[in-house]
Amino acid sequence: MNIQHIQDILFRSSTNEEEALQIKNLCELYISKFWEHTYYQSMANYGHHVWHPHQLDLAMWHRDRNPHFAERGIYSHQVISPGDNVLELCSGDGFYTYYFFSGKASHVDALDIDDNALEHARRHHSSSNIQYYRSNIVLDPFPEVVAVFET
Repeated sequence: MNIQHIQDILFRSSTNEEEALQIKNLCELYISKFWEHTYYQSMANYGHHVWHPHQLDLAMWHRDRNPHFAERGIYSHQVISPGDNVLELCSGDGFYTYYFFSGKASHVDALDIDDNALEHARRHHSSSNIQYYRSNIVLDPFPEVVAVFET
């Protein structure tokens, strides 16, 4: 199946189930390959994997139906009270920062040492109440916060 075939199917008035399933599978494959590429590009840049693109987990969730990747966010979300200030260490791609913390917290300071992860976070997971910082959490001082909890 090529792009022209997909366009022909999408722009006609009726699509049979087999064609719709082919398009769905192709879209899922594209998404998973895109995030797989992002993952391996990260490894190529550093010689080892530094941060994980959590969109890959979402793209693949339907296959293994294992919600383990969301547990950190869900458990943390349960202990955040509306109006809290949150300090997130090793925020990576900002997935948890945006989807689980920023919805309840009045402000989130998210720290990570990886410039590529922070660039991704700022581009894909930004909000007016999130501030991303490049920081070595062992050597650099933390921003001022009201409360800190471990996830």
